[in-house]
Amino acid sequence: MSVPNFIKTVDEFVYKDYLVEKMMENGTEKKADPILVYKKPKYIADTALKELKKVSQLQHDHYCKQYVVGRQIPTPFHSRLFHASKFMSWVNTFMDGKFNEAALKHDGPALVIPFLNREGRMHALQGRYFNGDVRYITIVLDESVPKLYGLDQYDKGNRSYVLEGPIDSMFLPNAVATAGGVELSTLRHLNLDNAVICFDNEPRSRETVSKINKCIKHGFKVCIWPDGLHEKDVNDMIMHGNLSPAHVREIIDRNTFSGLRAELQLNNWKRV
Repeated sequence: MSVPNFIKTVDEFVYKDYLVEKMMENGTEKKADPILVYKKPKYIADTALKELKKVSQLQHDHYCKQYVVGRQIPTPFHSRLFHASKFMSWVNTFMDGKFNEAALKHDGPALVIPFLNREGRMHALQGRYFNGDVRYITIVLDESVPKLYGLDQYDKGNRSYVLEGPIDSMFLPNAVATAGGVELSTLRHLNLDNAVICFDNEPRSRETVSKINKCIKHGFKVCIWPDGLHEKDVNDMIMHGNLSPAHVREIIDRNTFSGLRAELQLNNWKRV
């Protein structure tokens, strides 16, 4: 039995660390977890968010706080996330009639994720429900702003990461996220010479494979996840894959491709 297979049979978590270590060989040092610096937001005082509590203000045993801590969302983001006991009803206080009586019957508590523009003003928001069939509801307040999370922190002069979900983006420096999947029409608002498009790790999804292929055809840099990673997205890799944010970033950087090399990697990765 080979050393890797032996490690895998003994301890799967150690095996994942072993895979990451092999990816990071070549004499380079591991990158430390990034120190994220946040601009002071301007969106609370003049919006309905002032009626809600920040996650950072909730008691430790509050279910919303426990959800955020359980997802291992970095502490600095706790003051940028909110709790609504009745999400649809709360939205109706500033968007009259957005949800009708039939919809309100299915209302419930949600984690509120504000989307801020470059000036720190809220242009959209997302509610992440804790229960029920509906997981996310996205509300757009300003159609003139691209539907991207993280624009207020985005620095077009440095390498950026584009992910499919706001929570995933919270683990990487200079990261933005789309709401509802990466679309080419949204990407054009970014400096794509410096961006890496990171789709979810779904090699059996025809839709995901197709979107990655479109990005490659447009000349964008994409992350093609390596074999050995079974988790679907960045948050899963951290929660269940026993990887640190720095490890995930290292994996992305080492598996970023464009052009013909990206096409070859995609063909090896896809399972459809």
